[in-house]
Amino acid sequence: MGQCSPGFTNRVNYTITRFNMPQNMDELIAEVRFNLVDRIANIIAEKNPQGIHVHNRVIEVARDAGFGVWPINTDYAYSNTGSSNLSDAQILARLKAGFANHFQLFSLVNLLRDELQALMATHGYDGKRELENDYKQEEYQKFCECLNLFIPIPKGELFEIEDSSGQVININWQNVKHQLLKKLRDEYYVTLSEAEEALLDGLLLDENRAVDVTTLSTLISNGYELVQFLVQFLEFFNAWCMEKKAVFVSAILYGKSSNAQKELLAILHNEAPQLTALLKKEPSLQAIYFAIAIAEKDVVAVRAYVEQGVDINAALPLLFSQAHKSDTLYWLHEHQHLLKTMTVVGMNIAIDEGKYQGQTIAETLTSTKKGRQLLLENSTLQTLLTETTMGNRLAELLNQAETERGNVSTQAGFFKKSSSLANELVQYIVYEDFTKSQALLKANPSSLETLLKEKVTVIDYSRRKAKQKTAFQAALCAMDDELCAMLAKYMPEEEMACQYQEIFREGHEKYYQEQTSFDFSQIVETISQSSDTDIQKAISLEIPNDTLLWRNLERFRVDFTKRSFQEAVFNPQHLINAFELYDSQYDDWSWNQKNLFWRQVIGYVQRFLPANIAMDFAQGLYGRVENKEKPARSVKFKYGKGSIFPLAFDSFSGLGYEYAIGPLSRRPRGPLGAAPARFLTSFSKLMSSKNIGLGRIIQPEVGQHHQRWCLIQ
Repeated sequence: MGQCSPGFTNRVNYTITRFNMPQNMDELIAEVRFNLVDRIANIIAEKNPQGIHVHNRVIEVARDAGFGVWPINTDYAYSNTGSSNLSDAQILARLKAGFANHFQLFSLVNLLRDELQALMATHGYDGKRELENDYKQEEYQKFCECLNLFIPIPKGELFEIEDSSGQVININWQNVKHQLLKKLRDEYYVTLSEAEEALLDGLLLDENRAVDVTTLSTLISNGYELVQFLVQFLEFFNAWCMEKKAVFVSAILYGKSSNAQKELLAILHNEAPQLTALLKKEPSLQAIYFAIAIAEKDVVAVRAYVEQGVDINAALPLLFSQAHKSDTLYWLHEHQHLLKTMTVVGMNIAIDEGKYQGQTIAETLTSTKKGRQLLLENSTLQTLLTETTMGNRLAELLNQAETERGNVSTQAGFFKKSSSLANELVQYIVYEDFTKSQALLKANPSSLETLLKEKVTVIDYSRRKAKQKTAFQAALCAMDDELCAMLAKYMPEEEMACQYQEIFREGHEKYYQEQTSFDFSQIVETISQSSDTDIQKAISLEIPNDTLLWRNLERFRVDFTKRSFQEAVFNPQHLINAFELYDSQYDDWSWNQKNLFWRQVIGYVQRFLPANIAMDFAQGLYGRVENKEKPARSVKFKYGKGSIFPLAFDSFSGLGYEYAIGPLSRRPRGPLGAAPARFLTSFSKLMSSKNIGLGRIIQPEVGQHHQRWCLIQ
């Protein structure tokens, strides 16, 4: 090996190290420690061209600091190659943070269990077996001999044995974990207080006993560690029923602020999404998730919880806000039993923002024709209204509703349902499903007029409403020139022009010229003035985070979401301005500052791309624009795994948190190199192309005519 390069020597030595086979508990723990350091080293070295040298340096820093890991290459002249920007102290801080989060009592037991399972695999263990393929004596005897090197455990406790036949079908890993925990305590690998000892003794003896959360929480110092503790604790006690797990999570969250609860549950979703999905269904946690849904203005989730029995009254200000009132009235009309759960206190709550600011729920509900019709139809609501601020106007409101009903010609009254096919078509449009949209039109030639004239409300991938839009108008608002061109083949020119005028009264070009960008100045200034420590904490999504930087990032997300929801037509100026700011700050900002802005500002803006433009990003903007590639019409990334949509809404993960989309259909977690200006140019060209494309559709060449509602084959 003397003639080999240092990097090659490192790889060979590392490979040899991985062949270590632990023979006792000390060596097993050392294996776990090395794996954790190795994982941290790989994260630090990720995507670094000199990653092998960076990896070795992290191992050496860990060894010198007493982390109990084996050396890879101690006689090394390239220790700082690729990591000269990192001090030993910074690497040590990353190591300590990693161990604080991942090397606690229950996580250690679970990691040891995983190591033992991997070791058992070398002796023929392959998981739980069916009775006809049970483990034979010569197999499970090897398991006994191997495991007894680490923990003393009788055969009767070590295996899952079928009662009637006595056949061995699996290793009882729950008992193995209990024995590992006992050994760690008895031989002082870990030190616990008397209260913690008593609590664990009780849980191990009776897993159905109540959990003393206060005592357990003494082991926890921060939010991320708390969630790691939760995940590892619940993994240790994986035999618990979901109800008990939910009670335990509720107790941990009890007394914390709504923001703290939101942050903890977001991390829990990141760390254990399957567990989170089950926890959301548990009654003891629904109130917490309901409060989070209200704070996030997630109306779909709010309605789902209310339909499952959660008290509607806390959500009334959201449900009757300007953005959601009309849909809420339709929803209550279809679920009139929910009106019985509304209270006088709830009806007298005043709305604090928007068009109805200062009005009570009772005033807002009865301020429109649909609300008064709902009142006229429902005696429960009438009785409730008599005790509210509108009680003295009940007779007047009912008379007004009777008059209004008489003036409505449609059989369905004020709550006429949209055509299910029209809803389906417009949903396909906002999802940019060209194939299904066209197929639906071809399959329903006799219904073309209804399908293409009816206005419906649907939700796009960003949870933004396409409110009361025809299919053509929804495509116009998304700047989807390709879908507009397809729909135009099925529409008379005068109808198309009429629908166009409703969106763009003075033409789309003038509309686009008048669009203005979101003001990014506050978040740019905050990033510029923040310390590198705060920047790195935000990049790593470490929670809780009470820094000014994180608070302003959260404020940016709220404000930008609100602005995007207010805009009926896609506004490319936001992303253009963000690219311009990124380019202008490129030479002045550190790598981490650029990284943060790239991931959590540009990436967050990209969450609100219409589906058709998001698909161009997924395919690779440079290829679509510069190489004139045909549209792939897919949200899946052309290179690499994953897709832009659907988005994660209940965790700090994915687009806008962990990455933004680069020009080549990749998910670079770090900032672009010299590409920002080119990326901006490509995006601007794409928008210009769509603008021109819409112009061709709206002002076709002379001589082109369409039959009225004809089916183009």
